[in-house]
Amino acid sequence: MQGEDFVGRAEELDALKGFLADDAQVLAVHGIGGVGKSALVGRFKELAETTGVRVSMRNAPNGTIGVPRFLKEVSGDLGEGHVAFDRLNAELDEYLRRESVLEGGGGAAGLLGAIGLVKEPTGLSAAASRLGQTLGARSRDRLAADSYWRGAPASLAEAFGEGCDGLMLGRPSVVVIDRWEYASDFDVFACETLVPRLPRSVKVIVAGRKDLAISNPRWLSGRIGLHPGVHVDEFAPEDAREFLRRAGLEEASRQNEVLAVVGGFPLLLVLLRTLARGPGGWDAVGPLQPRDNNQLARLLLERILDAPGGEELGPALELGCIPDHLTPALVGVVLEVEEPEAARIYDLLDDSELTEPHPSGIRIHDRVRELLLDRLKFNRPDAFQAVSARVVDHYRRQVPRP
Repeated sequence: MQGEDFVGRAEELDALKGFLADDAQVLAVHGIGGVGKSALVGRFKELAETTGVRVSMRNAPNGTIGVPRFLKEVSGDLGEGHVAFDRLNAELDEYLRRESVLEGGGGAAGLLGAIGLVKEPTGLSAAASRLGQTLGARSRDRLAADSYWRGAPASLAEAFGEGCDGLMLGRPSVVVIDRWEYASDFDVFACETLVPRLPRSVKVIVAGRKDLAISNPRWLSGRIGLHPGVHVDEFAPEDAREFLRRAGLEEASRQNEVLAVVGGFPLLLVLLRTLARGPGGWDAVGPLQPRDNNQLARLLLERILDAPGGEELGPALELGCIPDHLTPALVGVVLEVEEPEAARIYDLLDDSELTEPHPSGIRIHDRVRELLLDRLKFNRPDAFQAVSARVVDHYRRQVPRP
């Protein structure tokens, strides 16, 4: 819900704008899945950029996107090609070379964590020895340098902070990190290593399902200025009505019927709008029966997948939930179709209510993706396994080898 589709949230946006002038350096946007956190921080990014503030908005590093790639992407957003990040880029290249050697020799298992940082630096000498003849002597010597791996995370963070400071923008720059609930190990790295090395001109906004201080009390240590945070709840009644009006439902009595069932929960309103934009409009939506939010979301999603005219979009959503995000190439991998067809289906997905922009393409809304994944694993486990294997193979082929 960006631009013209965005409604309400004036108080939350004011808090985010005020954060730019606040002494605090970190702010958490939190609320349950489907309540509109990504839409809120996305709207903030749009508004902040109109004032000249540089904003990078990325997903939290996880098993798909590690810290090195995350730092490279964020530095590119804030100052692509700027000499201030020369040191960072050189260190990232060296880190990824070493990591590739380790993985290529079969010694990465148990050493590289989900976020792409080495978990057990003191065990690398033994790992290098176990690789034996798989690696040449030079590679073994490099891998045996435990001191490198022990100091690499802090050195990368320092180089990133140094680069941000060297941009000298004259105003705050902002790093927005979405999907914080998937951050796991990155939460610790960010709290203890990354953020303490950032200049005060760099503000960090994280969006997730839990209050930052509850998920990791170390944020309260006093080393980092932590904002009280912004809690995102359902739409206020007047904002929910405005959403329905913009979606074409003008009749007050019909609005009352809808809101009596779904309240102001953004995910349910988006699913309803998706149905109403199909054949028959709001008349085809019909009466709604009271259910809990999760049950109603599953029911509405089933109707969307089975809706007339959705013969292509339905399967694309059903299987496209497996990758973290989608590109035309990934659509081709998921659906096993050639490039022209994949590009056409990608455009259909891009136009869907259920996808949103991603720095590398588009992604299915988090809560919708979770529902689709649960549905696919239960109804078609073989398809889930087969498509997952194809996606992993695709990712492997994208990784440069030394």
